[in-house]
Amino acid sequence: MIVGVKYKNERTGKYGGRAYSYNCELEDPKDGDVVVAPVKDGECEAVIVELDVDPATTEGIQLKTITKRAENAADKAEGEGEPKTVNVSLDDLALPDSAHQEAPSIENAIVLKQLPIIEDRMRELGGAVKERVMQACSLVCTEDTYKEIRKVRAQLNKEFNELEEQRKKVKNAILDPYKAFENVYDECVTKPYRQADKQLAERIRGVTDGLLAEKTDEVLKYFEEYRTSKGLDFLEFEHANIRVTMSDSLKKLKEKAKDVIDHVAADVDVIRSMEYAEEILVEYKQDFMLNAALSRVKERHKAIEAAKAAEASRMERAISQKKAEESVQKEIETMQKEERTAILEAPMEKPLETEVKKTVPDEKPVTYTTAFRVVGTLEQLKALKQFLNEGGYEYEQL
Repeated sequence: MIVGVKYKNERTGKYGGRAYSYNCELEDPKDGDVVVAPVKDGECEAVIVELDVDPATTEGIQLKTITKRAENAADKAEGEGEPKTVNVSLDDLALPDSAHQEAPSIENAIVLKQLPIIEDRMRELGGAVKERVMQACSLVCTEDTYKEIRKVRAQLNKEFNELEEQRKKVKNAILDPYKAFENVYDECVTKPYRQADKQLAERIRGVTDGLLAEKTDEVLKYFEEYRTSKGLDFLEFEHANIRVTMSDSLKKLKEKAKDVIDHVAADVDVIRSMEYAEEILVEYKQDFMLNAALSRVKERHKAIEAAKAAEASRMERAISQKKAEESVQKEIETMQKEERTAILEAPMEKPLETEVKKTVPDEKPVTYTTAFRVVGTLEQLKALKQFLNEGGYEYEQL
């Protein structure tokens, strides 16, 4: 015979929790009999709450066997019936009392006694479903048949929704006990442990913060003294990026400080031996990276030299242009002088006798024509034109 039993809680002395199935070899077992049930780590007192359990509900599960009753009767467990899903109650999570504040035994504090048994005919139903779906999908949809096909589709959705409802009920039946167990677990385990962790962390921090402050002061004092001895007043403790932790010894932290100061002192010695030392040192103080400082100064002077070269080239072009203008001006002046000389030296006819002049009073003076090309600035050409106009010369623009 298969019976269902509920275990006795050693702390409360009561029977409760979910029911577990056992083979029973007792003579004339009765509902309410107190028996000894074998468990994983020995034996446990339990009470029979159900007789003649359906073997189908335990198919595939290897059941243990009850062979004896308990010597002393016990209170019957509260609640009847056999839950078919996993359930872990608050009593199942109870830890043994400790008079000396020893760590509680948490081994097997949470044990799954029996897996949920889900009866289904999915394999059997699956073939029929596939055949029905294939038949529906093979229908030809036309103006004459679409209404019938709509009915077929609605029937398929109805069947599917009904199966979905059954699946959800099974899922909830499995999850509800776990949710109840999880709530108990949070209340009895998670919250106490986390609260203790928070309180202890605050107490530890109150001590370690003071120790870290003392250690930091010691390292800072050493840093400033050694820095001063190296003449590096511009180097601050923050520049060293020394992280003071509880795991680092004071000796190790001082060694880190010394290494940083020695490294900076070596860089400064190199800088002082270089060209543009003051400028490089200013750049070095920005990030204490020697190569980067050298690169920035080099690029700056390269840009300055390029600017100087560009300015020198511009000045040279300006001088060349000025010389060219002066040369053109000299050429124009020479040509103007030659032109005036040629005009003055040109041969002139002898004047007629007085009596002839009298007979021909309106005869115009003899004029000569010469041609030349003038090159000059706009202002110079305007001045030349003004000279010709004022001198009464006749001219035309070629």
